Amino acid sequence: MGEMCSCTSTGFEFANDEPERINACGVMLQDTGVYTGAAKKCDQSSKIQIWATNPNWTMSRNGDNIFKELGLDHLVEYVYRPSEKELFNHLLKLNQARKPWIAHLWEPHEFNFLVDSARIPIQCDKNVNSDANRYCDSGWYDKGKPEKSGYQLEKMVQKNFWNKNPLAYAVAQNFKIPTIDVDGMLASYSQSGVWKSSVCSFMKLQEELVCKWFPDDDPRNCVTQRPEMRPQPVWQNNNPYRRTSCFPESERAVMDNNMTPVRIMSGGWASQIATNYMYKIFLEEKMGIPTVWYPMDPNLDIDFKGCMLHPNTANRDNCQQLWPLV
Repeated sequence: MGEMCSCTSTGFEFANDEPERINACGVMLQDTGVYTGAAKKCDQSSKIQIWATNPNWTMSRNGDNIFKELGLDHLVEYVYRPSEKELFNHLLKLNQARKPWIAHLWEPHEFNFLVDSARIPIQCDKNVNSDANRYCDSGWYDKGKPEKSGYQLEKMVQKNFWNKNPLAYAVAQNFKIPTIDVDGMLASYSQSGVWKSSVCSFMKLQEELVCKWFPDDDPRNCVTQRPEMRPQPVWQNNNPYRRTSCFPESERAVMDNNMTPVRIMSGGWASQIATNYMYKIFLEEKMGIPTVWYPMDPNLDIDFKGCMLHPNTANRDNCQQLWPLV
């Protein structure tokens, strides 16, 4: 009670009614921060609210229509909050007050580390279930085959990266981080606001994870070479070559300054910065491989076009096509 209900963008499909949709409450709220249209204070007659943010995301456009497809639109409506930050602050307050809530969440995100939430299964991915719902995101938690839920994220590298720098390529192949660990690191960053300290602290506490990133033939690899170890920064645009100093100097590899620096092109989402910064620290401090940090706009594709368009790209001759890491 007391919250704003019915701020939806419901009923507007992906390719239809776009002029009408952009004036819907859920869309206008993101631009103006003001509730318009059918939005009103929640009362006893209000439908169940599914809290969400950013109506332009594919997951949100599916959320706008899924409840009608499920025949639940007379009971449930998919509604928007003014911003991502406001949404999660709102949910944290509800959770701390032990009040029930339903929301459309995604990972990686610090909220998933801070709150123990239960998934609501939906028959979703058409690649998994032939009778899947139409308005489903293939990354949603899948009812029929939970193990198929979510996306398999690709690592993108220069086409001949394996030949130019086989060591960095071998690290990239082994560079894997469980989603829950990324969630935890993002929670740390939400408190510190400093990427370097958050990422560095995470790596120092995760020895059994970090040791897996060494190349397979490296004696420090705890999976291939040390079976007994198997587990039961803020970037500076004006100083991109600055080396990280996470681990003690005695534990840092000697930097090979004769090696061409590896260009790390990182998206601007928090999860992208965190994981790419880990890769940077590991290459520099554990492998002695120099790196250059290329921050990319999260609203631009991290590809050749994105590189060419980004204002932080000083030399566009360095922009190259990226290929899936295999």
